[in-house]
Amino acid sequence: MVSGNGRPFVSGKRRATTPAANANEPNGRTTS
Repeated sequence: MVSGNGRPFVSGKRRATTPAANANEPNGRTTS
């Protein structure tokens, strides 16, 4: 997870559409 720090950041915006993914990958949104 730490390896793809820049990758999850972009995916986080697309995954943010789902509430479940948001709670699963809060790191992606926190990087924002």
